Amino acid sequence: MDHFEELLVGHIMDEYVKNQEDEPPVDELDAGVYVRMFIGDFIRNEFDKWVKGNCSDIHEKEAPE
Repeated sequence: MDHFEELLVGHIMDEYVKNQEDEPPVDELDAGVYVRMFIGDFIRNEFDKWVKGNCSDIHEKEAPE
């Protein structure tokens, strides 16, 4: 885990609780999963925006019908 991931894991563990009646803390393993999901979504979304604004030679595939 790199420094950026460690920062986000710590933030999640400090600032979030699970959506249950007794609101248990988010453990490090769960926080790591959320961080990897966030990073994957963020990178894909930002890349898609970048391509649309900067690359005229490629585009997203058409969705199958």
